Amino acid sequence: MMNPINETFANNLESFESEYAQYDRKTVEILKERIFKYARYSNPISYSKFVSGITFYINGEKHIIDTHNWTGLDRRIVGDYLFQILKDQYRELGILSTMIVFSQDSQEPSEIVQNWLKEIGAYTGDWEDFWVKESAKVVEYYKRQSIDSGQSR
Repeated sequence: MMNPINETFANNLESFESEYAQYDRKTVEILKERIFKYARYSNPISYSKFVSGITFYINGEKHIIDTHNWTGLDRRIVGDYLFQILKDQYRELGILSTMIVFSQDSQEPSEIVQNWLKEIGAYTGDWEDFWVKESAKVVEYYKRQSIDSGQSR
């Protein structure tokens, strides 16, 4: 059973285009799978683990993020791919699958992500309540998928 969706948020999400990820569908799919693998065991995933070993293709060029020395471009790339994953999955699955991807410093999605989600209508009110509820939906959904598919996807 799909979770009910926030139509305003879904429409706002669909009105944006990713800068990089829309042209790098293979990497988007690899990152979706990484979220699935962590979520089905109730594990959050740090931004560093999320991108570790991943080759991004930015304007046709390979880009590998040095997780010990993040740049502004690296952060923009990760945000862009997280956005694309949300855009791909939200209306279909009814979950904000990227809610389990977090900053090691704060142990939650970055302040930029929090503000962006609020600005485009994902939530109003308290961030912590929203985040706890939405990340629990992600874990519940992927655990159910794991069971339904016999542990593999």
